[in-house]
Amino acid sequence: MDYKTFMKHAKKVTKNAPEHNPVLCGVKHFEDGSAVVTDSFRLYLVKGIHGRNDGAVLSPDGKKIGGKYPETGRLIPDPLDAKQKTDVDVAEFLTAFDIMQSVAQSVSLGPGVMIRRNGVHFYSEEVEASYELSVEFEEVFATNSVFWVDALKLFKAFKYETATFSFYGKYRPFTLVSKDEKITVLILPIRIH
Repeated sequence: MDYKTFMKHAKKVTKNAPEHNPVLCGVKHFEDGSAVVTDSFRLYLVKGIHGRNDGAVLSPDGKKIGGKYPETGRLIPDPLDAKQKTDVDVAEFLTAFDIMQSVAQSVSLGPGVMIRRNGVHFYSEEVEASYELSVEFEEVFATNSVFWVDALKLFKAFKYETATFSFYGKYRPFTLVSKDEKITVLILPIRIH
């Protein structure tokens, strides 16, 4: 796994970090060689990506950032608690979410989409769009298409063709995990009532 490639993808997360928590503009480097980045809405954990042993928080440009990085280990759910687990094709899902993101941008709306049965759907007063997927989802939930596109591009950059999607409930974060468990992505759903 290439460290520079990971940091390029981490930059997409850090640019959305809240201003009131500047330490989230960085990537936490753990002594075991793993690194984590979060913006409070999504999280990337990559194992075996660096050789540092100082526990530093670094910006994607390599500058040291002071402050205490939040405890992220407890945020990743236990895979045994998943209500649904299924393998997703990275290329197929990247295409689907990229199209939905483009549709949302074309009508100047946010990146929220619905996952329903075997499709991803975008609805607005101006336009509706759907993309049929090869996977059947057991529950309906809303999600951010930009977060999916960014995450799937991370998997693609490291040459993963599939990832395991684990669903824990409509209001709980879901995960995408590489088969070798070197990459874990956690994404918060969008709350709808």
